[in-house]
This record gives sequence, C-alpha cells and structure tokens, in this order.
Amino acid sequence: MNGVFHCRRLNRYKQLTYPPYLLALSLLFWGWQSKTAAAAGLMLLLVGPASRSPWRWPLAASQFHRIGDLTSVLFLGGVAYFISAGGDTPPVYALLRWLPLFFAPLLLAQLYSTSLLPLSALFYSLRRSRSEIPRPSLDFRLPYAFFCALAAGSGGSGDAGYFLGITGLCGWTLLQNQPRRQGKAVWLLWFSLAVGLGYGGQLGLKSLQSALEAWAVDWLSGSDTDPFKARTAIGEVGQLKLSGKIIMRISSEQRLNATLLLKEAAYDHYDGENWLAYPAPFEPYQAPGSDQGTVQLRVLRIPEQRSALLPIPPGLQSLELPAHSVLQRNRLGTLKLRDVPPVLRYRMGYDPAIQDHTPPPPPATQLPKATRALLAPLVRQLELEHKTAPDVAASIAQLFARDYAYSLYLGDKRGGSGAMADFLYRRKAGHCEYFAGATALLLRAAGIPSRYVVGYTAQEYSPASNTYLVRARHAHAWSEAYLNGAWQTLDNTPARWAEDEAQSDPWWQTTADLWSGWITAWQAWRWDKSQQPEDKSWPLWGYLLLPLSLWLGWRLYRSRQRVAQPAPTTENRENLPSVRDEDYAGLEQRLRQQGYSPRLAGETPLRWLARLGLKIYEPQVRAYYQRRYGTATPGENDA
Repeated sequence: MNGVFHCRRLNRYKQLTYPPYLLALSLLFWGWQSKTAAAAGLMLLLVGPASRSPWRWPLAASQFHRIGDLTSVLFLGGVAYFISAGGDTPPVYALLRWLPLFFAPLLLAQLYSTSLLPLSALFYSLRRSRSEIPRPSLDFRLPYAFFCALAAGSGGSGDAGYFLGITGLCGWTLLQNQPRRQGKAVWLLWFSLAVGLGYGGQLGLKSLQSALEAWAVDWLSGSDTDPFKARTAIGEVGQLKLSGKIIMRISSEQRLNATLLLKEAAYDHYDGENWLAYPAPFEPYQAPGSDQGTVQLRVLRIPEQRSALLPIPPGLQSLELPAHSVLQRNRLGTLKLRDVPPVLRYRMGYDPAIQDHTPPPPPATQLPKATRALLAPLVRQLELEHKTAPDVAASIAQLFARDYAYSLYLGDKRGGSGAMADFLYRRKAGHCEYFAGATALLLRAAGIPSRYVVGYTAQEYSPASNTYLVRARHAHAWSEAYLNGAWQTLDNTPARWAEDEAQSDPWWQTTADLWSGWITAWQAWRWDKSQQPEDKSWPLWGYLLLPLSLWLGWRLYRSRQRVAQPAPTTENRENLPSVRDEDYAGLEQRLRQQGYSPRLAGETPLRWLARLGLKIYEPQVRAYYQRRYGTATPGENDA
C-alpha cells in the first residue's frame, strides 16, 4: 500500500507548463549570443518538424537509457577535449558553449518518440531500482531551454543583450505558469522588481570582480614565484614534497657544457626572515635584439597564469617573444611577461662571458642587528673582515664544501633566524635555500654587496626528445656577489643535490613523463591550429560521417510508426482510456485495485505484465491482441 500511495503522489504531481515556441526562442538566443548560428540553425531544422510530424518511434526505457549513456559519453569527451585543446577560451566556457549539442540526443529522442523522457535516462541510480512504483518522467524541453540559456552566457559579449534575453525567456515561462489566484498586475510588479534587483546586483558583482582581479593579479600568482617577496622554506617541519612535474622544455643547438642556472627573480633586502625586492616596481621593457649570443635556447612552456616570470640565463643578449605579449622588468633584472598565450614559446640567446655591471644599491649590504650578532662567530672564525672580496667568497665556499652537507630534512625549528642558526651551528645540513641565504648573509657581514636569487637549473637532458627537461624539483636558489665591479654567481649548494632529489621520483615517473610529453605536444598542435586561418574545405572525417548518417537515418525510417495524435503527457495520461476492449479493461482495473502500478506511457500490455511479474495473465492479453489486431503477436515491439 505504501507503494500505491507514492505512486498516486507522483501521478498528482503537476509539471510546469511548456510555453509555446520557447524551444525555438532559446535556440535562437543561444546562436545569437554564443556566435554558434550554424549549430543553432541545425537544431532548429531538427526540432521544428517534430510537433507536426505524424511519425513516432515507440522507444522503450532501455532505449532511452542508451541515449542517455551516449549523452554522457559525448559530455565527458567534450570535457577531455576542451581541457587538452588549450586555446584562448577557458575549458569551462568552451564546454558551456556547446552544451545544447551534447544534450541534443535526449531532446530529439523525446520529440520523436511516443513518450516523455524517463528520469532514469539521466540518473543511473533510478535504473537499478526494482520498486513497483512507476518511474517518473519529465518534459525535457524546459531543461533543454535552460541549457540553451546557460550556453548563451558563454559568449561573454558584456552588453545588456544577454540579460534582456534571459529576462524575456524567464518572463515568458513564468507567465505561462502564473498562479491563477494572483492578478497579472501584482505578478508583473514583483517580476519587474526582481529584474531590477537582478540587473543592479550583477553590475555590482562585475565591478567587484574587476576590482579584485586588478588587486590580486600581481600577488595571487598561483605557484609562480612572487617577484617582490621570497619566503623561504627555512624552518618548516619534515621532508620537502618535491614534484617531478615538467615545467618547461628547453632545446639547444648544442649540448650544454655545465648546469645552466636560469634566474627567475632576485632580492636584495633582508628583514631577518624574508628576502624582499623593495622598492622594485615593474616597468615596460624592450627585449634585446634577435639572433645574438653564442648559445641559442628555445623554450616551450605551458603556463598556468596569464602573467609569468621568465627564467633567463646569465649574459642574456637576445629574446624573441610571442606577439601581443607585454614584457616588463624591475631594477633587479626580473622579467615579467603579461598576456601570456596558453602555449608559450620563446627564444633566448646568451653569452656566459658577459657580466652585469649594474652598481649595487644601498640595501645590498644592509643586515639587521640580530643577524649580524648571529653571524659574528663565523665571521671571526673565517677572518672575513681582514680578507679581500675574492678571498671572502672563496673562504665561504670552502667552509660549506668542507663542513656542511645537503639534506631535504629541515628539522623542527620555525622562523628564519632560528632555522638559520640551527643550520650554521648545529645541524650543518640543509637544502639550497639554506646555502644561498647563508652565503648572501656572510658576504654582507664582510661588507660585500650580495643578493638572493631563485630560479631553475637546466641539467636533465632527454635524448628521446633532444631537449632539457626542467622539473618543479629543479627549482633552485643561489646568491650573487658584487665582485671586481660585476655581479658574480655563487652557488655553494653541494653539486649532488639534483641527484639526491631525483631519488624521490616515484616508480611511475617515466610513464608520467611520456603522458606529459603527449599532452604538451597535443596542446601545442591545437594552439598552432587555432592560430592558422580557418580551413573552409570539407574535413576528411566528414566523408566517413556521411555514409554512417545515411545508414542510421535509413534504420530509423524503417522503424517508424504512424500515430494519430501526439504522445500523451503526464497530465492527461490517466484521463485517456488505456484500451477499448471491455475484458482487458476489466483486467487492468482489477490489477490497479490490488495495488499494482498502472501502465506507463508507451508501455505495451505484455511489457507491463512482465514488469509487474504477472505473466500468468499473458494468455488473456494475447486473446485481447487476437480480437483487436487479428494476431496474438502484433509486432516485435510488443513482445
């Protein structure tokens, strides 16, 4: 009896009334706003004749399920395609733009069938239910109109056309479903108020979003290096979680003789814990001329942000960047590229013999009092105050090479000064940030200008692709000292650090590298394809699609059935007589009185009995078939 009660509640449920021409208006709105006129026109040609066509296909629930599965495959395939394709449009907007095409099979299946769309075609959990309660269905035209309106918003035109179109579609739908007890004047007043508040609210949200983006563009840069502040990992607890993800691929006409340091950002102010670049605003910068330098590098990178810092080699002489990108530079030589394309390619030429002779600013020798006191024992031990600048640099290098080791374990100290003291006087082991920071601080304690530098190393050569692979774990830190009138690179981190970190690679790293290479090649190909003039010729896959479409159309044409009237909706289905045979009508009435669920729209009597598990009444149904159709098996669709 509980199942009968729920069944009656479902049957009493009243769906929203479908407004006339809403589907056509929604398709036109989608084609206009998202600039998909061809796709919208094709859908109109398929949808338009449905209401006047005398032909229908009696699709069973299992057939609707297959169409729902096809829609799921199309949607997931679209997700995978747009994520891997790249391009100027973010994947979520590209996916929304073509949402009506993904759900087109479900809409067309309902329009050209004899029944509404069962909800089990959309929700797999409903298919597994063995309850006798009839499975609910819905008129898919209203949800599809919503998908069209949602897809229309992916165009990003920014004008009031989208808001006016949405207002019209919503108003037309709500007007057709207006409660009878409410007058039209009151309804219109409330609707106008909602439209006004909605329009003002979206303008406010748009202004707020613009303000937040302008404020956060330089500070919230994801995983990129902060060009103004370097908060080192000194003092953090436990093992550093290093990633083998490939950041960029570098090609060179000749093999590099040594590890190449690619400088990404420099800092010359130390506050006791952090290295800062202040004041160091970015200003427009003209890239040096092309095809200069003894060594030429070609870089391929898939950036994660619309702005990126450019790791550059020492002695940079030439830099070729993508068109329409904006290059900026600060006083420390850090380069920032704005309006970065989804696939970033650039060319660099450098000469290692060229030095940077930029005079050091005052912050390059300053140290907090607490830091000077911390370094005093080492300064006295090495007698740095009585040595020349080159001898100071050599003494510091010998100290770290003789008495210190490389380690990824950072200990249990927190705070920059406490961790530095632990590194210098107790543990005497650490990663590159310890060595780079301590070197720069000791140089300053001896009166030598220095700065802290972060970037990457190019040292892992891949013969398979003839490129140098720069991974996330190749991020490195070192120091620069102003010696003999030029900035000199001092990297006192033990040379085997890269080998030690490579041991942390998981066993699947080779497979991950292959997958990364395929994805990068695919994104580069898609990006190059999008930059070329569109090919107007008929695609090659079209010649395969044409015969397949003709074959599918012929199969559908042969399985059609002629109907005298449109398929009944859930509102009037119970008001129609199920059959005209008195004996069979009595059978249906008795089964309903016993609590069995009624026959669904488009469900034949034999299938109804099979669903209820009442095959004992099959002879009576076949007798009814014989009386009505002249045969006990009128067709395979009734079997």
